Amino acid sequence: MREPEGRRDLVIPRITSCARSHVWSRPFVSPRLLQASLRVAACDSSGYPGHVAASYVPRHSASRKIGQRSRTRARRRLLSRWRIIRPERPPVMHIIYLPVLGTLRELYRLPRDMRRFQRYVATMTGGTDDIVLPIGVANPMAREHAVAKLDELLALGAEETGAAAAEEAEAQMGGLAGEMTASLVLADDVAGGWTNRYTTEASVRFPGRGALKRPFATGLLWTSESPSADEIRRELLGAIYRLAYQRRHGLPMTLRAMLTQEGLAGAFAGDQPALGADELARARAIIAPYLDTESYPEAFACLYGDVAAEELGYRSFGLPHRAGFTVALTDALADHRDPLAALRA
Repeated sequence: MREPEGRRDLVIPRITSCARSHVWSRPFVSPRLLQASLRVAACDSSGYPGHVAASYVPRHSASRKIGQRSRTRARRRLLSRWRIIRPERPPVMHIIYLPVLGTLRELYRLPRDMRRFQRYVATMTGGTDDIVLPIGVANPMAREHAVAKLDELLALGAEETGAAAAEEAEAQMGGLAGEMTASLVLADDVAGGWTNRYTTEASVRFPGRGALKRPFATGLLWTSESPSADEIRRELLGAIYRLAYQRRHGLPMTLRAMLTQEGLAGAFAGDQPALGADELARARAIIAPYLDTESYPEAFACLYGDVAAEELGYRSFGLPHRAGFTVALTDALADHRDPLAALRA
């Protein structure tokens, strides 16, 4: 389809960087208006480099003779016929890694009394009515074993591994818009009086409705484990993907939605299934009737298996440890689901 003969489009490269303004120079208007020069310096609020498209539609052919008195008027008419088309910035995902293991280490150096707990609350909230540091799953009254585990993780370079994982996820999610804060947090499943391994993890992976108001992707480390650098990396990658998925598709309400989320998160993180083919087929058959349940005890038992269900007094279904997560990951890999495509859907 041909363009109208009167329409003229230019792409004018930006020649400078400025803030929150379009700066036009005073053009020189010759007897032939179409030979006028126009210089444009344009940028958005962040100084993003690129090009500016401009369009000019002449109304009538210009007179070859323009008097001195009408020069200003002609200049204004010329400018009114040009319009700046600001280029659309591609969407960008910003993932900020926030180290908190050292903060917990300093907190645990205090005596185990009310002052430590008050410092814990003040650190977590930053003196506000909301959470500014994602340490809610940490045990504020942890004993010496937690300090030893923090020293081990810091010596391993856990924070550096987490920062690298955040950068990796940000690069993979190029073309997606959003911003989040990622952190690794130590949860005490050894001597933490209020920490249950399964419920703590479930509260992070399947949070309440208010969780999406906060931009936190929390990777969990445990006092009972000594993870490798690759395990730390995969834990944080899964946490980052999980938050991005929930922002795009909402919080999962049914077991089917939970399995879909966890399968994609595991695939994004590079996890591998842990069950054999026979156990996997049996677990899939047991879980199938409950796919559309919204009952938390039933969904929990299908995801975490009999040991976790019985520990909380839930009904068990004859499932091995973390059977639901393994089924979800296996199905996602077998179906060749693209985790990044799911974020764009």
